Amino acid sequence: EKLASALAPKEISIRGFYGEGSEEMGNIYQISNQLTLGRTETAIFEHLESIARKILHAEHEARQQLLKKERFFIEDKIFRAFGLLQNARLISSFEFLNHISMVKLGIDLGLLPAVEARKVNELMLVTQPAHMQKLLGKNYNSPKRDTTRAKMIRDRLAK
Repeated sequence: EKLASALAPKEISIRGFYGEGSEEMGNIYQISNQLTLGRTETAIFEHLESIARKILHAEHEARQQLLKKERFFIEDKIFRAFGLLQNARLISSFEFLNHISMVKLGIDLGLLPAVEARKVNELMLVTQPAHMQKLLGKNYNSPKRDTTRAKMIRDRLAK
């Protein structure tokens, strides 16, 4: 919120993973434009892209500072998250997103060079409840979906 206010007060909205009224999951947010009246789609897009670039730059700087100040702590969190994802037998969407976010951080910081960002991004999509049901052609209940999700994660990270 501090960053959004500093970069573009009242011009953007930052919401949780599933949009308005939802909470942040796995350090993933939705960023959307708030001002549209009298603006072209191109102008709105360019402005939002400019703000997104500023946010990316601020995030990159914050990551570097965090790594510099708390390297051992951050490495531990990243490798614990990766180990859990490689071995879990049951995992919810919420838990998965929180751990995969740490793995993405590890990839971005160069701490997990053997892990492909493409695989991680695919996993973030295909392990969502509705995507799993569509891919599997079945309407699983939560416990079955969580065990199936864990197996999908283990299989894809092992390749």
